[in-house]
Amino acid sequence: MLAAELLKLKRNPMGMGLAIAGLALPVLVFAANQMNPNMQVKANGEAYLLPAHAVLALVTPYLLALETQQATAKWILTTPTSSLKVLFEKISVILLLVVLSLGVSFALGNLPENAAAFGAGMAGLVSSLGTLVLLTAITRNFALVLVVGFAWMQIIPRIVTALPEQAQPWLAAGLPGMGITHFAGDGEHQTVRIAMTAVIWILALLIWKKRGITL
Repeated sequence: MLAAELLKLKRNPMGMGLAIAGLALPVLVFAANQMNPNMQVKANGEAYLLPAHAVLALVTPYLLALETQQATAKWILTTPTSSLKVLFEKISVILLLVVLSLGVSFALGNLPENAAAFGAGMAGLVSSLGTLVLLTAITRNFALVLVVGFAWMQIIPRIVTALPEQAQPWLAAGLPGMGITHFAGDGEHQTVRIAMTAVIWILALLIWKKRGITL
Protein backbone atom coordinates (compact mmCIF):
# COMPACT_ATOMS: atom_id res chain seq x y z
CA MET A 1 0.00 0.00 0.00
CA LEU A 2 1.00 3.62 -0.53
CA ALA A 3 0.93 4.27 3.22
CA ALA A 4 3.40 1.43 3.79
CA GLU A 5 5.78 2.75 1.13
CA LEU A 6 5.60 6.26 2.62
CA LEU A 7 6.35 4.85 6.07
CA LYS A 8 9.34 2.94 4.70
CA LEU A 9 10.63 6.13 3.06
CA LYS A 10 10.17 8.07 6.31
CA ARG A 11 12.23 5.49 8.20
CA ASN A 12 14.96 5.41 5.56
CA PRO A 13 17.59 8.15 6.09
CA MET A 14 19.14 7.86 2.63
CA GLY A 15 15.79 7.88 0.85
CA MET A 16 14.62 10.88 2.86
CA GLY A 17 17.92 12.65 2.20
CA LEU A 18 17.60 12.18 -1.56
CA ALA A 19 13.99 13.40 -1.52
CA ILE A 20 14.91 16.48 0.52
CA ALA A 21 17.88 17.19 -1.76
CA GLY A 22 15.61 17.23 -4.80
CA LEU A 23 13.02 19.42 -3.09
CA ALA A 24 15.71 21.83 -1.85
CA LEU A 25 17.16 22.61 -5.29
CA PRO A 26 14.78 25.47 -6.16
CA VAL A 27 15.31 26.97 -2.70
CA LEU A 28 19.09 26.97 -3.23
CA VAL A 29 18.72 28.51 -6.69
CA PHE A 30 16.35 31.16 -5.31
CA ALA A 31 18.73 31.97 -2.44
CA ALA A 32 21.72 32.23 -4.79
CA ASN A 33 19.85 34.63 -7.05
CA GLN A 34 18.78 36.76 -4.09
CA MET A 35 22.33 36.97 -2.73
CA ASN A 36 23.84 37.99 -6.07
CA PRO A 37 21.23 39.38 -8.50
CA ASN A 38 23.95 40.14 -11.07
CA MET A 39 24.72 36.43 -11.51
CA GLN A 40 21.46 34.63 -12.09
CA VAL A 41 21.40 30.86 -11.65
CA LYS A 42 19.01 29.27 -14.12
CA ALA A 43 17.80 25.80 -14.94
CA ASN A 44 18.28 24.14 -18.30
CA GLY A 45 14.66 24.37 -19.36
CA GLU A 46 11.60 25.50 -17.42
CA ALA A 47 12.64 26.59 -13.92
CA TYR A 48 9.54 25.16 -12.25
CA LEU A 49 10.44 21.66 -13.53
CA LEU A 50 13.96 21.67 -12.04
CA PRO A 51 13.04 20.14 -8.64
CA ALA A 52 10.68 17.63 -10.24
CA HIS A 53 13.41 16.30 -12.54
CA ALA A 54 15.85 16.30 -9.61
CA VAL A 55 13.43 14.25 -7.50
CA LEU A 56 12.95 11.79 -10.36
CA ALA A 57 16.68 11.44 -11.00
CA LEU A 58 17.60 10.90 -7.34
CA VAL A 59 14.66 9.05 -5.81
CA THR A 60 13.52 6.77 -8.67
CA PRO A 61 16.70 4.67 -9.04
CA TYR A 62 17.12 4.55 -5.26
CA LEU A 63 13.63 3.26 -4.50
CA LEU A 64 13.69 0.80 -7.39
CA ALA A 65 17.30 -0.42 -7.21
CA LEU A 66 18.47 -0.17 -3.61
CA GLU A 67 15.44 -0.08 -1.37
CA THR A 68 14.01 -3.38 -2.59
CA GLN A 69 17.28 -5.11 -1.74
CA GLN A 70 16.68 -4.39 1.95
CA ALA A 71 13.80 -6.87 2.00
CA THR A 72 14.49 -10.18 3.72
CA ALA A 73 13.97 -13.64 2.31
CA LYS A 74 11.26 -14.25 4.94
CA TRP A 75 9.42 -11.09 3.82
CA ILE A 76 9.63 -12.14 0.17
CA LEU A 77 8.26 -15.62 0.94
CA THR A 78 5.52 -14.64 3.40
CA THR A 79 4.17 -11.41 1.88
CA PRO A 80 1.74 -11.98 -1.01
CA THR A 81 2.55 -9.38 -3.62
CA SER A 82 3.72 -8.97 -7.18
CA SER A 83 6.66 -7.14 -8.68
CA LEU A 84 4.38 -4.81 -10.67
CA LYS A 85 2.34 -4.01 -7.56
CA VAL A 86 5.51 -3.05 -5.71
CA LEU A 87 6.62 -0.98 -8.70
CA PHE A 88 3.34 0.95 -8.91
CA GLU A 89 3.37 1.64 -5.17
CA LYS A 90 6.88 3.05 -5.38
CA ILE A 91 5.96 5.11 -8.44
CA SER A 92 3.04 6.51 -6.43
CA VAL A 93 5.49 7.69 -3.76
CA ILE A 94 7.72 9.23 -6.44
CA LEU A 95 4.78 11.05 -8.04
CA LEU A 96 3.72 12.38 -4.65
CA LEU A 97 7.21 13.83 -4.19
CA VAL A 98 7.01 15.32 -7.68
CA VAL A 99 3.75 17.06 -6.73
CA LEU A 100 5.44 18.44 -3.60
CA SER A 101 8.38 19.66 -5.70
CA LEU A 102 6.02 21.52 -8.02
CA GLY A 103 4.43 23.12 -4.98
CA VAL A 104 7.86 24.34 -3.84
CA SER A 105 8.56 25.79 -7.28
CA PHE A 106 5.19 27.54 -7.46
CA ALA A 107 5.67 28.97 -3.96
CA LEU A 108 8.95 30.54 -5.10
CA GLY A 109 7.26 32.16 -8.08
CA ASN A 110 8.43 29.73 -10.77
CA LEU A 111 5.27 29.25 -12.82
CA PRO A 112 4.57 27.75 -16.26
CA GLU A 113 3.75 30.20 -19.04
CA ASN A 114 0.32 28.71 -19.68
CA ALA A 115 -1.73 25.52 -19.43
CA ALA A 116 -0.28 24.12 -22.65
CA ALA A 117 3.28 24.62 -21.40
CA PHE A 118 2.37 22.95 -18.11
CA GLY A 119 0.88 19.95 -19.93
CA ALA A 120 4.01 19.63 -22.06
CA GLY A 121 6.15 19.77 -18.93
CA MET A 122 4.14 17.00 -17.28
CA ALA A 123 4.47 14.85 -20.41
CA GLY A 124 8.23 15.36 -20.25
CA LEU A 125 8.24 14.19 -16.62
CA VAL A 126 6.31 11.04 -17.57
CA SER A 127 8.86 10.36 -20.33
CA SER A 128 11.79 10.88 -17.96
CA LEU A 129 10.23 8.67 -15.29
CA GLY A 130 9.70 5.88 -17.80
CA THR A 131 13.31 6.11 -18.93
CA LEU A 132 14.57 5.92 -15.35
CA VAL A 133 12.32 2.95 -14.57
CA LEU A 134 13.63 1.17 -17.68
CA LEU A 135 17.27 1.91 -16.86
CA THR A 136 16.82 0.74 -13.28
CA ALA A 137 15.01 -2.42 -14.38
CA ILE A 138 17.92 -3.26 -16.69
CA THR A 139 20.85 -2.38 -14.40
CA ARG A 140 19.44 -2.65 -10.85
CA ASN A 141 22.32 -0.36 -9.92
CA PHE A 142 21.67 3.02 -8.31
CA ALA A 143 25.08 4.56 -9.06
CA LEU A 144 25.12 3.33 -12.65
CA VAL A 145 21.71 4.86 -13.36
CA LEU A 146 22.92 8.22 -12.02
CA VAL A 147 26.10 8.11 -14.11
CA VAL A 148 24.29 7.05 -17.29
CA GLY A 149 21.59 9.66 -16.73
CA PHE A 150 24.08 12.48 -16.22
CA ALA A 151 26.16 11.44 -19.23
CA TRP A 152 23.02 11.10 -21.35
CA MET A 153 21.85 14.63 -20.59
CA GLN A 154 25.31 16.12 -21.20
CA ILE A 155 26.48 14.19 -24.27
CA ILE A 156 23.40 13.33 -26.34
CA PRO A 157 22.21 16.91 -27.01
CA ARG A 158 25.68 17.79 -28.33
CA ILE A 159 25.67 14.76 -30.63
CA VAL A 160 22.22 15.69 -31.96
CA THR A 161 23.28 19.25 -32.79
CA ALA A 162 26.29 17.90 -34.70
CA LEU A 163 24.08 15.87 -37.06
CA PRO A 164 22.57 17.18 -40.32
CA GLU A 165 19.95 19.83 -39.60
CA GLN A 166 17.10 17.96 -41.29
CA ALA A 167 17.69 14.87 -39.13
CA GLN A 168 17.92 16.67 -35.81
CA PRO A 169 14.18 17.13 -35.05
CA TRP A 170 13.32 13.50 -35.78
CA LEU A 171 16.20 12.10 -33.73
CA ALA A 172 15.60 14.49 -30.84
CA ALA A 173 11.92 13.53 -30.80
CA GLY A 174 12.74 9.83 -30.71
CA LEU A 175 15.29 9.94 -27.90
CA PRO A 176 14.29 8.65 -24.45
CA GLY A 177 13.49 11.17 -21.74
CA MET A 178 15.75 12.15 -18.83
CA GLY A 179 14.86 15.78 -19.35
CA ILE A 180 15.69 15.72 -23.07
CA THR A 181 12.27 14.95 -24.53
CA HIS A 182 10.37 18.24 -24.77
CA PHE A 183 6.71 17.96 -25.74
CA ALA A 184 6.34 21.70 -26.29
CA GLY A 185 7.09 23.20 -29.67
CA ASP A 186 6.49 21.72 -33.08
CA GLY A 187 3.57 19.33 -33.39
CA GLU A 188 5.03 17.60 -36.44
CA HIS A 189 7.15 15.25 -34.32
CA GLN A 190 4.75 14.87 -31.40
CA THR A 191 3.65 11.41 -32.55
CA VAL A 192 7.26 10.22 -32.42
CA ARG A 193 7.65 11.52 -28.86
CA ILE A 194 4.43 9.87 -27.68
CA ALA A 195 5.25 6.57 -29.41
CA MET A 196 8.77 6.47 -27.93
CA THR A 197 7.43 7.22 -24.46
CA ALA A 198 4.88 4.39 -24.80
CA VAL A 199 7.56 1.94 -26.00
CA ILE A 200 9.84 2.86 -23.09
CA TRP A 201 7.08 2.30 -20.54
CA ILE A 202 6.04 -1.03 -22.08
CA LEU A 203 9.65 -2.29 -22.05
CA ALA A 204 10.15 -1.06 -18.49
CA LEU A 205 7.04 -2.85 -17.21
CA LEU A 206 7.84 -6.08 -19.07
CA ILE A 207 11.43 -6.19 -17.78
CA TRP A 208 10.37 -5.30 -14.24
CA LYS A 209 7.70 -8.01 -14.25
CA LYS A 210 10.15 -10.60 -15.57
CA ARG A 211 12.98 -9.80 -13.17
CA GLY A 212 10.71 -9.34 -10.16
CA ILE A 213 11.75 -8.33 -6.66
CA THR A 214 15.39 -8.73 -5.68
CA LEU A 215 16.87 -9.37 -2.25
